[in-house]
Amino acid sequence: MQGNHTYSNLMSSVHLTELLARVNAVAPLAIAGGKTPIEIILHGITQDSRAVRAGYLFAAIHGTAHNGEDYIDAAVKEGAVAILCRPEAAPLIP
Repeated sequence: MQGNHTYSNLMSSVHLTELLARVNAVAPLAIAGGKTPIEIILHGITQDSRAVRAGYLFAAIHGTAHNGEDYIDAAVKEGAVAILCRPEAAPLIP
């Protein structure tokens, strides 16, 4: 699908807390499985729920045709360990 990006082999595995620190972000409100950011090791990042693999961060972004928040559940079922979303969507994370 044009415009969707997946980053896996472009980075070595990284702790979620390290990624958050590098982008000057605060810890997310909710993480899949109820883990803490220090426990999460990311193996890839994608905004396409069909490309999620175990250990990925899923970016639930509003697009022109789809709302990524509608695919949070599917991404978690595929192995997403962290979700990037609006605070209002955090309750959607199982």
